[in-house]
Amino acid sequence: MAKKKSERQKAEDRLWFWFSKFIRLRDCIRTTGDIYGGRCISCGEYVPFKEGDCGHWLSRMIKTTKYHEKNNHLQCKRCNKWLSGNAAEYALALNNLYGIELLQELEELKIMFKSGRYKPLASSEMRLMGKHYKKAYEMLLQNG
Repeated sequence: MAKKKSERQKAEDRLWFWFSKFIRLRDCIRTTGDIYGGRCISCGEYVPFKEGDCGHWLSRMIKTTKYHEKNNHLQCKRCNKWLSGNAAEYALALNNLYGIELLQELEELKIMFKSGRYKPLASSEMRLMGKHYKKAYEMLLQNG
């Protein structure tokens, strides 16, 4: 029998659902101008929206960057899963998009996490963020 999910886990699952959809749609529109597909941040291959992943440059395990919009982008399954994020190409793309300062900022957030200097998101914060990204996704879909 499956273990019942806690309210916290339900809030985080919902947040990830909407955050992932928002990121993938944002990048479809940014890279191709339409809502049906976009380009993988790492390799540049076309990825249909429904088949794309919301890939991280720094792992989802790093809680300080898990929901950082500039640490998350549309990725093809090959880069995200089979190439473990294709981090080197991802970093080059981030540098081209946002500059070296972003890579430094994300690395500082990683250090902060690893040193224990962060406050985990509360369930209430995750619920609010989930609502925010649902609305942001719907607005992009409507205006995209």
